[in-house]
Amino acid sequence: MPLFLPPGTSASYQYTPPPLSKPPSSHSYTAPPFSPSPLRYTSLPSPSSSPILQPPSACRTDQPSYPSRRRKRPWKDPYASPWARAWLRLEVDWGLSMMQPWEKGLSVGVIILVLCLLGLAMYELPASVVFVVGRLRYFAAGY
Repeated sequence: MPLFLPPGTSASYQYTPPPLSKPPSSHSYTAPPFSPSPLRYTSLPSPSSSPILQPPSACRTDQPSYPSRRRKRPWKDPYASPWARAWLRLEVDWGLSMMQPWEKGLSVGVIILVLCLLGLAMYELPASVVFVVGRLRYFAAGY
């Protein structure tokens, strides 16, 4: 027997709602018949004579909404410096502009570290190669 049925009922039990206390009443209101006569629309005011249908202007064009004031300091282009333009180009080209500031610092720091180590290896590599070739010649040829 399923657990969700009340005790003493079988699986063929069907729910019947209780009867309503009073039958639904019929509506006494009936809509008037539609008459598309032009006389119904003659009482509307024309749009040009009604000030309600014409919204007021958002701002007056004959004078500014507030008095103009002089700037305290002249405007300066933040990317006038060639270094600032180079940084902007780097950010845009390599997608750094989508990173958070700490991610930018971390990634630029790692790139600078790798470039410094690569430069150091390029500087020290020729001397170490000469040393290794000399040792190899000594062990292989004996001189």
